[in-house]
Order: sequence, then C-alpha cells, then structure tokens
Amino acid sequence: MQMAGDEAEHTRTANFLQDSNRGTCSRPSNLITLIHPRRTSLPNPSFNMGNLISSVRHSSTSKSNHPEAVVFSQQDITETLKPEGYNDRDHGRITWKTLFSSDRTSTSALTAGIATCPPRREGQPRTFGGHLAPHRHAHPKIYFVIRGSGVVNVEMIEHRVEAGSVVFIPGNAEHSVRNESLTEDFVFHYCFAADSFKDVKYRFTNDSGAMGRMSTSNR
Repeated sequence: MQMAGDEAEHTRTANFLQDSNRGTCSRPSNLITLIHPRRTSLPNPSFNMGNLISSVRHSSTSKSNHPEAVVFSQQDITETLKPEGYNDRDHGRITWKTLFSSDRTSTSALTAGIATCPPRREGQPRTFGGHLAPHRHAHPKIYFVIRGSGVVNVEMIEHRVEAGSVVFIPGNAEHSVRNESLTEDFVFHYCFAADSFKDVKYRFTNDSGAMGRMSTSNR
C-alpha cells in the first residue's frame, strides 16, 4: 500500500511538471510547501532572470554612491601631512598633524590628529619641555597615548599616562599635557566630536584672547 501511495505521488508530481511546461498546471499545495515554506502561490509568471540581474546591477551601482572611507598610511602621515604647533610659554611647545577635518578631508562628525610633545633637556624647568598649556574648549575630547609617558592634568588633578592609556576630557574642563621625559617624545592621538578643527575654540588660561594663536597653521 505504501508503494502504491508513493507511485501515485510520483505520478502527480510528474503531471505537475508536464503541465508547468504547458502553462496549464494546477497548484499542488504540498509540493509548493516543499519548495518554499512561505510561498502560498506560484511564482509570478512575469518574473525572469533578466529582471533579477538588472536589479542586482542597480543595487551594485547604488552602493558606489555611498560615502567612502578615508585612509592614511604610515607613510602618508610621516611624509605628506604637514606639522603645525605652538612654541611659546602661553600655549605650549607641541606639534601636531591633523588627520581628519572636514575642511581638509571628506569626513564629518569627528576631527582627529596626532600630537607630539618633545622631551626636555636635563636641568630645564618643566615649561621648557614639550607641553600643551592649560586651556578649555566646549567640545569633549579623547586622548590615546601612542608612545612615551606624560602627565594629563584635568581640573587640577594630575593623571600619569603611558603608551596604551586613554583619557576622556569633558567639554569645558580645563586641562593640560606635559612630557617629563628627558629622552623620549610623548606622542598621543586626539579626537573631537566636531566636523572640523576650526569648530573647536581653544581658550587658553594664560592667553588674553578668546582663542590661542596657532604658531604654524594653515587652517
């Protein structure tokens, strides 16, 4: 009896396939369920592979219109990006290279760069070593230490940091940075939640103006 049932099912399936070729098939629900559990009707007869290929090509074209990543190699950072900085007691002795800023790169929402505080010579006071003088700005900021060690002062509290350390500085908090090493640069990555570095208004504690002067700047 089981064999007869299987043969009957096989016959119905064969008839369905033959009718499909003639375009006159009736719908055996058990076969459709087997092919696609969610399908409740036969595929749209107007569907063809050409339409599918056209759709895929359109999707591929659309993806190319999405914003692209901006990538700098180590060589780009070292040889192409221009250093800027301060070199005075009011603002500090520090250089930096801007990585991402909307006035220079096809980026938005974040501004980032790499800063370097050089070591001081033995016998020199701290202010002669590499440092960024006390200042504030409305934008919060993150420091990530790449190389060396130093001190980050936030609201008169000193935090000793080294390679691998990360610091979050709240908006409008007074802060400063200094390198106390006699031999090694203090290098750190910084990032603001701002489209451009121009949007970040520095207010130096020792500066009579509202914003510190950039000693070597093409901003």
